[in-house]
Amino acid sequence: MIKRKLPAHLGTGIQKASKLSAQGDDKQALKAIQAHLHKYPHDTEALNLAGTIAARLENWALAEKHFMGALAINKADTYALYNLFKVFKLAGRQDEAMVLLDKVLELEPDNAIALNEKGVILSSQGDIASALRAFDKCIQIDPLLEMGYRNLYAALITCGRYEEAVSIAKLAIQKIATDYRYTFKVDLIACLWRSRATEEGRMAAEEIINELTRLDDPRYRELLARAHSHYGIIFMELNDVESAREQFMKTMSLDPGNVSPYINLAKAFWFTGDLLQALHWFDKALAIAPDYEELHIHLGSVLRDAGRPELALPYLQSAVVRSPADPELRYYLGMTQFALGQLEQAYENYELRWNRRECGNKSQLAIPEWTGSPEYGRSIFVYKEQGLGDEVLFATCLPDLIKRFERVVYICHPKLKNLFTRSFPQIEIREMDSNLTLNDLGNPDFQIPIGSLPRIFRKAIEDFPDLRQLLAPDIDKSARFRERLLQNKGKLIVGIAWRSSHVSVDRRDIYPKLEYWQSLFSLPGIVWVNLQYGDVSEEIKKAEQDFGVSIVDFADVDHFDDLDSSAALMKACDIVIGPGSSTTVISAGVGVPTFRIFPYIDSFCMGTDYYPWFPNIITVVRRIGEPWIEPIQRIAGIVQTLAAEHAQRAQSWS
Repeated sequence: MIKRKLPAHLGTGIQKASKLSAQGDDKQALKAIQAHLHKYPHDTEALNLAGTIAARLENWALAEKHFMGALAINKADTYALYNLFKVFKLAGRQDEAMVLLDKVLELEPDNAIALNEKGVILSSQGDIASALRAFDKCIQIDPLLEMGYRNLYAALITCGRYEEAVSIAKLAIQKIATDYRYTFKVDLIACLWRSRATEEGRMAAEEIINELTRLDDPRYRELLARAHSHYGIIFMELNDVESAREQFMKTMSLDPGNVSPYINLAKAFWFTGDLLQALHWFDKALAIAPDYEELHIHLGSVLRDAGRPELALPYLQSAVVRSPADPELRYYLGMTQFALGQLEQAYENYELRWNRRECGNKSQLAIPEWTGSPEYGRSIFVYKEQGLGDEVLFATCLPDLIKRFERVVYICHPKLKNLFTRSFPQIEIREMDSNLTLNDLGNPDFQIPIGSLPRIFRKAIEDFPDLRQLLAPDIDKSARFRERLLQNKGKLIVGIAWRSSHVSVDRRDIYPKLEYWQSLFSLPGIVWVNLQYGDVSEEIKKAEQDFGVSIVDFADVDHFDDLDSSAALMKACDIVIGPGSSTTVISAGVGVPTFRIFPYIDSFCMGTDYYPWFPNIITVVRRIGEPWIEPIQRIAGIVQTLAAEHAQRAQSWS
């Protein structure tokens, strides 16, 4: 409630009520103020005080009566309006509450507290953009309002705008005088990590840990524990696992009842491939908080990735029961159901992906969503989502769509436009443009995101076609690459990639670095061709020096931006070897046999031991606890046989 300083000339009834309320005796205070109102029923100060005390006693009906009485006398009484808004909000009457709040802001547009409340409501309704504007205006009006900073920061974190959240946290640390500035200093560590300012995060962690340690105040013990925990995450990002574990242990000693450091320690072991130690610390976490939702999420994800989705399922299901509307939970559950081949349930959960932080933006055009109804001969608008690899994967459903609709418009990633235009001549391929209108698209009858097509066309494993090639690379360009590579006659041409562009702390160990490839590079009769995107010249140079191998790296091919040329080069290869990235999906898409190296079970195998989307992908999984060298050696055995067979064929042709 907004507090109002009562005038000094108030009668003894109001003074008595105020004194009793200040002493914590609201029941007697309410009796005193009601006695006063019996004599002076039109005293607005008394009516507002009576409403405030009744609200503190959670007597919503009486509080409403008194505030309405004050408004009957003065409909522009913003004190009564705001506090009646609070009464309606607490009583669950959200629509009525919002009307009152709008009236307050109409009368006092610069009311920072009311703006903050409006931001909270808008945020709860999912209108984050409007909420952010309200919070931002709130702290501009009152730069010292702690709750404005807290809510603005939380909203920015919710929508993944971490760099902006960092700026707000820093501003709050400068402006607010309350002890909450220490909380902002601790939160800043994690926010800097999320925004990939790792070194600044390390310095921020050391600064606040030293500050809180010097204060040596029991009130800040929990904050100090969190600071150590965040510091541990920073060390994980810096690939200093031992220091990370040390920080998590410090967190445990400071706050032994906090389950988070146990989860972090378990994840630290999991990221380095030590499943047994990870499960040990997960067990300890379960002993502390058996019903903790986040624990069930992480344990379920680890068990799924460890190749035991059937053990992961109950943990994720229990978490979803507690928070059925949480899109992250439903997504993880869906991926586990994919891994088990439970496609119907998995697709249902996967449809909630739009509410995740990491997903794209769903179309807001006023076009009916297609759900698979038996429409023929009409037009449909399809649009991309998520990463390039997934886009190519889901594009395996486009041929099915062509059979159902006379006109198909597809908005693809710009990097794929040339490749998709050549591959799907019956489809109108366009690049994404945020200003596209219905007229631009030719007023299609339906729309659908490409990731929702498998739910319609791939309801069971039997629905996946034996698709050996989906994409049509530039044949002339591919032939020229092949000619350049065939200077080494009789040798097997092998394209290689070894990582994704996104290498975060939890993904760093899921890619087979070139330093593990010795068993492959020692094979004779092979021409190695770089397909890895990014600036990898130093990595290639080191591999060539370490293993005495030569890796062909075409300077005229940009594997990151020029996917059309990259796909043509892939087609010029006999086989491709790489990680779970867009490279190996595209290489399979152009029809090249592809070894896809995974550190754990791939959910999109859909419960099978192969890759139903592209049967020419051979999935090689690194078993739990084994080093990367071992799955590389398994591939080397197969490639050695292929190279020998290729050499024999070349000899017979000559």
